[in-house]
Amino acid sequence: MIAQNVLAAFVGLAVGVQAGPCKPSSVITTTGTASTDVTSTTSIANSGEPTTTTTEAASTTTSPGEYVCLKDPAPVGKGCNAQGGGQGDLQLMGNVNTLTLASCYKSCLDRPGCIAISLQPGSWCALWAGSFTGTSGGESAWSWYDMECFCDETSTTSGLATGTTTIEATTSELTTSSAGVTETTAATTTTTAPSESCVNNEKNPLPADRPCNKQGTSNQNSNLEWLSTLYGTTTVSVCRETCRDTAGCTTFHLEPGTCSFYSGTLDGVDEAETPYAWWSMDCFCDESSTTTSGTALELTTSSVELTSTTETAPATTTTTTAPGESCVNNEKIPVPSDRVCNKRGIYDGSTRTFLGSPAGVITMESCRDACHENNQCTFFAVTPGQSCYLYAGTLGVAIDQQIERIWYDMDCFCDLDSPEY
Repeated sequence: MIAQNVLAAFVGLAVGVQAGPCKPSSVITTTGTASTDVTSTTSIANSGEPTTTTTEAASTTTSPGEYVCLKDPAPVGKGCNAQGGGQGDLQLMGNVNTLTLASCYKSCLDRPGCIAISLQPGSWCALWAGSFTGTSGGESAWSWYDMECFCDETSTTSGLATGTTTIEATTSELTTSSAGVTETTAATTTTTAPSESCVNNEKNPLPADRPCNKQGTSNQNSNLEWLSTLYGTTTVSVCRETCRDTAGCTTFHLEPGTCSFYSGTLDGVDEAETPYAWWSMDCFCDESSTTTSGTALELTTSSVELTSTTETAPATTTTTTAPGESCVNNEKIPVPSDRVCNKRGIYDGSTRTFLGSPAGVITMESCRDACHENNQCTFFAVTPGQSCYLYAGTLGVAIDQQIERIWYDMDCFCDLDSPEY
C-alpha cells in the first residue's frame, strides 16, 4: 500500500509542507477539535475474560485553513510540487479565484478535462488540460502539480495545522461461552458531488458551439460592435458580471489588465496565439451576482417616476442622459456606429496630421486626456503600456486583431468637461 503525507497548504506559506507519514486508512481530517470518528471492533469468542487493547493513529489537529493529501513517494514521471516552466501539450483552461493548494486542487477536480494545476500561493491558481510531462526545473515562485500527485480526491478539509495529537482507537475483545460474533462499525464519510451543470458559473461541459476561453481572432462571419473597455481587470468573473450589467453585451475578450465588451454575434474564433481570450455569455450558466452595478435604473410607481439617474459604484460612473443612451467611464454607450472606437488595426482613413507622441503617456485614459487638451486632436492611437499618438483629420481603420495599436475617435467619449471628470 502506498504511504501518504498529509500536506498542509497555507496562504503565504511555501507549498509542500508535509506532516508525518501515515497509511491511507489512518489519514484523519478534523476541523477545530481533536475529536474524530474511529473504527470500533467488538469480538466475542468461546471463553476467557474481556480484554481491551488501544492502538494509536496519527492525526493533524486543525483550525481555520486547508490541507490535502499527496502521495509519498510521488508517482514516477509526474510533476509534484515541481518548480519551473510547465512542459507537455498544455492547454490553459483559465484561472480561478482560489489561492491555496487545497482549493486549487478542488477547482481542478471539479473541472472536466483538468489534468494539472500551477499555483503561486496567495496570488493565483491556473487550471490546465492536455498533457503534462513535467517542468523545465529551476526556481520559481509557483509550483506545478499533476492531478495524479494527490492521494485522496474526496477529502479536502478546512483547517490550519496547529500541531499533531494522538487519537485513540479502542478495540474491545470479550470472551464468553457464545459462538464467535464480530461487529464492525466504520466511520461514515459523506461526499457531496459538485454540480453537474454549473461549475464556477460556467456551463459544464462548455458549449461546443460557442467560443469559451478561446484565443485567436473573431472569424469573418462575426458581427461585433465594441461597447466599452474595463481596465485593471484580471478575472473572468469580473468581466462576466460587467458584461451582464452592460446593455446589449453578448461577448467579451480578456487579456491581462484589460477586458473589452461587445454586442452582436461572435460566430467563432480563428484560433491563434493572442494575448487575449474570447468568451461568449452563452458559456455561463448562472449570471446572478450580489455585486452592485453602475447601470442606470428606471423606476415607475404610482407616485414616483425616475427616468434619469446617476449612480456611483466602485470604479464605475454611469450617467443616463436619455432613454437608451448613457455614459460609462466617460465612454458613450452604445458606441457611435459611425465612429472608430477601440479597434485594433492599421490606419485606413482619408487624411491625418500627426500631432505628436506625449512622453510617459501609455494608457488609453491618459492618451484620451492628452488628445482632449489639444484643440486640434480628433483621434488617437494607443499601444497599452508603450506609447500614445495624437492626430488631426478623419479616422478609418482596417481591422486586424494581431496589431497592438488601438484606435479611438474622440466622438467615442462623453462628459470629459464635466465637474466630476
